[in-house]
Amino acid sequence: MKPKATPRRSPGGWESLSPVVRVVRLQTSRGLSGSWIDPDHVFTFLAEGDADFILERKRWRLAAGDALIMPPRLRHVILASPPAPLTLYVAHFDLFPPGTAPGNQRLLREPPVVSLGAAQREAMRSAFQRLHDAFHSDRPWQALEAKGLMTKLIALILDSGATSSPVSPDDTGWSRIKPALDLLHMRFAQGDLRIGEADRAASL
Repeated sequence: MKPKATPRRSPGGWESLSPVVRVVRLQTSRGLSGSWIDPDHVFTFLAEGDADFILERKRWRLAAGDALIMPPRLRHVILASPPAPLTLYVAHFDLFPPGTAPGNQRLLREPPVVSLGAAQREAMRSAFQRLHDAFHSDRPWQALEAKGLMTKLIALILDSGATSSPVSPDDTGWSRIKPALDLLHMRFAQGDLRIGEADRAASL
């Protein structure tokens, strides 16, 4: 039996969580690929298609019905399988309102990839659609409604059952590309980066 997602103990108990939703989007593309670092937690549900996610130098292969929550500032790479369409339900959120967060905001010990059953998928789709509608509405209680629905999505992840294991350590070459990207991010504003430096950072 696969292990369940392992949550960290919340400083005041789970009832202390009060997610603040920052971004909600439904994203459809073909052949999506790229690297991202986000300042907040990122909930992602694959509604359609499949893709490789590289998280903390481990590679997961996600398919329709899989979901995960990535912690803040986690560099992640997404490599979709072209030419099939990939549809992602994505929500960015903070665990606590500004100024009230404890030092460690990491919700889970590691980014879990959970595989959902049919009933759980339907519950996830329904809750996300309601979150999407609420977030993009102009109702006065929009933030309160979004908070409740984001809490429901977090609970569905935590209660979803078995987590998936990475299919392998990263064998896509990312471990060589990452140092070059880090150098590019660091030196971009200075405007003095030379190609040879990036080559050496990537051990090319």
